[in-house]
Amino acid sequence: ATAALEEHIQSEKLAAIELAEQRALERKQHEAADGKAGDVSDADMVKEEREHQLAKLEERLKPRREALREEVAKHRLTLSLKQREVDENVVKVKEILAKAIGPRETRWQRSAVVFIEKAQRKIAAKETEEQERALKKRQQKAAAQAASKRRRAAGR
Repeated sequence: ATAALEEHIQSEKLAAIELAEQRALERKQHEAADGKAGDVSDADMVKEEREHQLAKLEERLKPRREALREEVAKHRLTLSLKQREVDENVVKVKEILAKAIGPRETRWQRSAVVFIEKAQRKIAAKETEEQERALKKRQQKAAAQAASKRRRAAGR
């Protein structure tokens, strides 16, 4: 909307400039017909008329600009209100999900913790059992070596 308005303003300004030049020419011809010799040069007349036409254009466009600004402000307000509503809805949905999933999630987490603790106890028991087995095996091996040395020593 703003780009269209700016484009419209540009075309209005060009039209105002053309109209200013045309009126300056008409004014000069009128003064020449009346026999009044103007002290003002053509360029000054055109400049004066352009300024006059642009001032008129600004006055005509002022209400349209204000209306457009108000419309943009209303749209921004509407968008911010809708965004706020969406944010509130997201929070509500998250709360609903938390209420619906929370108890199940908690129950699942508890059972998972129990399972992990049992598994850790079993692993610890297995490790202890393996250490004891390894120690027993080393002791048997050491005893066998000692018995073997004794037999060799007795056999000599």
